[in-house]
Amino acid sequence: MNEESAKPVIIKLHPTPEEYEEAENAFLRAVGLCITQWAFVDRMLFRLFRQGIGAPTHRAAIVYYDQHSINSHFRQVDALLKGLFEADEHKELREFWKELRQKITDLLPTRNVIAHQPVRRLGTSDGEKAVYIYGIHMEPYQRYLGKPLKGMKGKDALVTEDLLAHVEAVEQLTFELVSFSKKVIHTFTRRPITKRDKHDE
Repeated sequence: MNEESAKPVIIKLHPTPEEYEEAENAFLRAVGLCITQWAFVDRMLFRLFRQGIGAPTHRAAIVYYDQHSINSHFRQVDALLKGLFEADEHKELREFWKELRQKITDLLPTRNVIAHQPVRRLGTSDGEKAVYIYGIHMEPYQRYLGKPLKGMKGKDALVTEDLLAHVEAVEQLTFELVSFSKKVIHTFTRRPITKRDKHDE
């Protein structure tokens, strides 16, 4: 081993921007994509909420968006759809919603970690140079509760790759919610009464 290859890699507490910007930008982009995808999910939940309460859009929006938590929105929609799908003829919709509800339940804890837990930058080495890794970690003071965060999936931190995988899962959920909301609206939206309908009466 020559003297050059034996030189230790210095991991700095305060690296220069050139040393961490690429990793930082990739991480922040992944966080932004997560937030955006959940905004789309919330929009789809609103469409289902509007259908569930049977109110005009502006009235439904006043009630729905007065609650600022997506967890509250989800609970409201779930309660409304259970009542809406009670009839036997809506068994297919009940089963579809059951699957979507489970996916939302599985993904929400990670969304909450992304929204409410702090970010740390850690340094390591690839053998030649310092590498700086960004991750979402559990709030240190929250550790006193002795309760792991379900959304961390058993990991010490959610890094960029974890966030991008979450984006893909939430994007797929959004597509499925769009399809489901169309089915619900088609099922429960009454067609206009025609002249023939009135004649048949």
